[in-house]
Amino acid sequence: MMRHLPFSVLATVLTIGAANAFPLDGTYYSECAGEGVAAEGAMETRLAFPEVCFDGACCELSNPTRLRGLPDQFLYDGACTDADGDAFDARIFFGSGPDATSIVIVLRDLAATLSTCLPEPPLEDA
Repeated sequence: MMRHLPFSVLATVLTIGAANAFPLDGTYYSECAGEGVAAEGAMETRLAFPEVCFDGACCELSNPTRLRGLPDQFLYDGACTDADGDAFDARIFFGSGPDATSIVIVLRDLAATLSTCLPEPPLEDA
């Protein structure tokens, strides 16, 4: 016998799965000046799933897709708005960085390894 899940249960499961696919929420920088301090002029990226903001643009992320052979690497669809309010669509890659406090992001003309500038990964909201 096949049972059908109510839409709300299915939506909750999909949301939890997508949240688990996303790097930890927090603020990441292209360069650090010291522990917990970004270098002057460093690019700043803020993650608050399902939104990522960088360089004056913010994107709502959806449809996390695992990359073949790379179980912790994801490609997202982004519905974005730039600093002037113009909308655009993007495919955004997120992956693990070289250490626990960093991520890799690739989007159009941007490719960067970003760090929280902290010695430990940021804590997820409980």
